[in-house]
Amino acid sequence: MKIVHLVKPLALMSVFLISNSIFAGPVTEIQGAQHFDDHIAKNNLVVVKFHSPMCGHCKSFAPEFQQAASIPGVSFIAVDITKPENKAILGRFPLSGVPTVYYLKGGSKVGSSTGSQKASELKQTVKNKFAL
Repeated sequence: MKIVHLVKPLALMSVFLISNSIFAGPVTEIQGAQHFDDHIAKNNLVVVKFHSPMCGHCKSFAPEFQQAASIPGVSFIAVDITKPENKAILGRFPLSGVPTVYYLKGGSKVGSSTGSQKASELKQTVKNKFAL
C-alpha cells in the first residue's frame, strides 16, 4: 500500500526532471580564473552571469537564466562573486550591480546587461548580440 503512494510522486518528479533537461541547457558554475579562461577558450559564444547567492534579484533570475541556456551553440556560465577563487575574474568585468550578464564572442565583450530579466527576453538579447 505504501509503495503505491510513492509511485505517483516519483513519476511526477521524473517528468519534471526530464522536461527541465529538455527545455534548458546546462549552466556551468565557474570555479576560479583558470576554469573561466579554459571555458572561454573552448567556446566561441558565451553568456556570463555574475551573481551572489545572497542577492534576491539573483535568486529570481537563476531559473530564467537556466531556461535561456537552451540556445544551440551558446555556452552559459555563472560566476559567484562571493567565492574567493573567482575574485581574479571580477577585475576584468566592471559590475555596477548583480545580476550582471556579459556576452562574449571569441573571448571579447560584445555587450552587457544588469538586472533580472525573463528567459524570453534574455534569449532575444543573446540572439541580437551574437547575430543568431
